[in-house]
Amino acid sequence: MTEVIQFFKSVEVFIEPFLKNLDPSLFQNIILGMLALLIPVGVGILSFFFQEKSKGNIDANLELFILLKKVLKADSIVIYSFLSLLFLALYNVSNFFRVIGILFFVVYILWLFSIPFKNIWKWFLEDTKDFSISFLEGLNVKNNQNTIVSSWQALWLGGRHKENEEVFTKIFISHIDKAIKIKKYELASQLAKIYVKNISKRDTFLLVGEILPNVLGWSEEIWKDQYNPE
Repeated sequence: MTEVIQFFKSVEVFIEPFLKNLDPSLFQNIILGMLALLIPVGVGILSFFFQEKSKGNIDANLELFILLKKVLKADSIVIYSFLSLLFLALYNVSNFFRVIGILFFVVYILWLFSIPFKNIWKWFLEDTKDFSISFLEGLNVKNNQNTIVSSWQALWLGGRHKENEEVFTKIFISHIDKAIKIKKYELASQLAKIYVKNISKRDTFLLVGEILPNVLGWSEEIWKDQYNPE
């Protein structure tokens, strides 16, 4: 432990002159510049949403969720930008904040280019399948019930994702499984009704091979819980 502390002290002594000569406002301006680049993208996403909505596109709500949460990662950008600016604002307090500020800035910029900017480029190329799948897989049945209902309503009503119906069907089944497991029967019922309402648009092989066998299992689980509780 003593050797580790000594190592960090040596590093601090070595880089201290370099850090003191750096102007934190330079890094802050870079962060604000990056945000300025993303603002038109955010405006474009909202314009796209309202345009699709005005056309009567029933997938519009799902597309907006995916664009903000998975493509742009808007919530993460806000949090990381705030933390970066905060650490840089404390830059002159001590060497600790200088080191943390620079490290956080570097990680933040690398993250921006490797995830949000890369995702935006993929979206412009209309490579959206992975975003839709990861978005639905990442939804928490306990905490995101309204989003889950809205998303499946948009997806099953529309036909844009029909080529990946097998993948989406398995995710759909897992959502109902989890809802029943935590006794959110109202949510399970809502999802089932959405599917039944659009059953004519569903793949017959998936309906018979995936959905129907699970319906029997779901009915049995609910019956056991309601009429034969442990």
